Amino acid sequence: MNKSLTFRVYLFFKFTILLLFVNKVDAKVDSLQQIWADVGQPDSIRFNAIHGHSKKNFFSQPDSAILYASFHFALAEQKNSKKQKAIALNNRAIAYNVKGSYDNAMIDMNKVLGLFISLKDTIKIANTYNNIATTQTYLNEYHEALKYYTKGLMLYQKIKRENLQVNILMNMGLIYLTIDNNDLALDYLNKSLHICKKLGLEDIKGIIWRNISDANFQKKNYHQALNDNQKALRILEPQDQKFYIGASYSLNARIFQALNQVDSAMIYLEKALELHQEIGNYSWIWEDKIILANLMFSTDLNKATKIGEEVLKISKGEREYALKIELYDLLYRCYEKQKNYPRAIYMLENYNLYTDSLRVEQDQVEITKKVIQVEYEDKILKTKLKNEQTQSALKLSQLKKTFGILFCSAFFILFIVFYTRSKRIILNKEKEELVDKIDQLKEIENTRHQLIQSDKMASLGQLTAGVAHEINNPVNFISSGVIGLKKNLKEYIKSSKSEEKSELVEDMNYMISAIEEGVKRTSKIVQSLRLFSREDTENYIESDLIIGLESTITLLSNKLREDIFLEKDFEKEAMPICCFPGQLNQVFMNVLLNAIQAVEEGGTIKIGVKEQVENIIITIADNGPGIQDDKKQKIFEPFYTTKDVQEGTGLGLSISFGIIKKHKGSITVEDNDPKGTKFVISLPKRTGSLIS
Repeated sequence: MNKSLTFRVYLFFKFTILLLFVNKVDAKVDSLQQIWADVGQPDSIRFNAIHGHSKKNFFSQPDSAILYASFHFALAEQKNSKKQKAIALNNRAIAYNVKGSYDNAMIDMNKVLGLFISLKDTIKIANTYNNIATTQTYLNEYHEALKYYTKGLMLYQKIKRENLQVNILMNMGLIYLTIDNNDLALDYLNKSLHICKKLGLEDIKGIIWRNISDANFQKKNYHQALNDNQKALRILEPQDQKFYIGASYSLNARIFQALNQVDSAMIYLEKALELHQEIGNYSWIWEDKIILANLMFSTDLNKATKIGEEVLKISKGEREYALKIELYDLLYRCYEKQKNYPRAIYMLENYNLYTDSLRVEQDQVEITKKVIQVEYEDKILKTKLKNEQTQSALKLSQLKKTFGILFCSAFFILFIVFYTRSKRIILNKEKEELVDKIDQLKEIENTRHQLIQSDKMASLGQLTAGVAHEINNPVNFISSGVIGLKKNLKEYIKSSKSEEKSELVEDMNYMISAIEEGVKRTSKIVQSLRLFSREDTENYIESDLIIGLESTITLLSNKLREDIFLEKDFEKEAMPICCFPGQLNQVFMNVLLNAIQAVEEGGTIKIGVKEQVENIIITIADNGPGIQDDKKQKIFEPFYTTKDVQEGTGLGLSISFGIIKKHKGSITVEDNDPKGTKFVISLPKRTGSLIS
């Protein structure tokens, strides 16, 4: 199962365990107004009442919880109570997390942190660090999450609250498990387990053993993983912790599957499925069924295929790439063995698609992993350097004491001189070693910056691939033409018949034309790429809008199928405008890609540019199926998309909207006549650099 999903499910159930008293209560404005207006009650009673309403609705009705928390905050502001404001914002942040509005949760969490810092409440500060780290994990910001967990851990250590350190150490271990740093994961999980044993915290010990088993499973230490998981079950089963018991059963099934012990794997898989169906945990049910289908692949191919198709149907729309990859790989192998090649090809295409999507996430995780590793090594080196500095200081102190003793006796003057010189040499050598180690630390820091920079440059890969594809065909023109030209020249020289010479001359003229055409196409593509990807300055610069559109069309030529008709209606051959050229080209590419994906066979895309008194109007219209009216207001929102999960991220039009807004222009979507969609971009005409 996707380890990121496992971690998120764990965090969700952790919140659920802490809030078992949740009841479904409708949030009504009347009750809020009643609490607000009931000034006869003491403030503490009013605050407790509205706080209780918020907590009751966290998971059943998060929107209602957000409403109550907002009223709680307003009442706290009226009473100028920092503590109550912090409680209200913390409640609202929890509700935002449950709702999935993680950015809003982060805003409130940071405000809570500021309030508790001003109140100098150490435990609350540490708890808030923990909550911020939890939200960062939902956002896949593992590096930032580790920083906040570390801050919380240091505060708990400072106030000697070992019981509160257990969860943080386990959460840090789970993050390292998620980013495939299994050794560090085991280190933190064992630290958490050590505190549990010391304090006798039996309720969480089983969960930690299960996570340790998962880490050993990832390291392919299957027998150790099985032993650890059995320890977990011996603790979890008497406590009836069904969620974690089911997770342990699934893990045992995977371990026995890896050990080729099918019968044992089937026993634990049946237990896991029964328990997950009982608690309604669909993500684990899908994983269990994929394991079941893999186990039945060699014995009952039809049943394995049926189970796989069932999971594919009920998991449609899910973004868990690792689960999808495993599922499509299973179905590809099933259909290939059944010789149903069209269906097998379809599964293989989806497998490759999700593999590419997962690779993007894994690249980000790999960068995070490398940064964390560099920081970890940097911390070790700093600790080692500090210890060596302490030892050097101790040696220096001992040297001073020796000097004091030696100066007391004139008989040892020569010995003192010799001793001092030898010690000075040693100290200089140690100083040089310290300088070398400081240089090593600087090199590590430089490496860290290079890793971050490499992440920024990763986005150039797709564009480079497009260029390579487009340049390949013109180069083939040139290569083929040159080979043929050399051959025909030799034949021409040897030939003595005039009619044969005439034919050879005609062939040579044709091949030379092909070479020239290839060179022109290559130059046009390279020029378009340079125009498209040109770096923008801090100010607007004058650029030709028509050239920008043409270069974008050229770069998209491999996307334009033969059955798509492209019509251009440019009022002028040149249309100068002051702008950020590279950013405008990005807008044109985003809108044109949407149009290309929207039109069907025989479709048409029309691009028009007209000049008005104060504005330039660009229209890009297609005759595809169009966009429903209720969705037009949302298409510029971040992460909103009308496409399937694997086809779009929902960011292209949001980014385009921001770029046009930056140019003080507008971008709107309309219905195209007679059908389809039309994007209208209006840009103000500028005569100089006006905006920084």
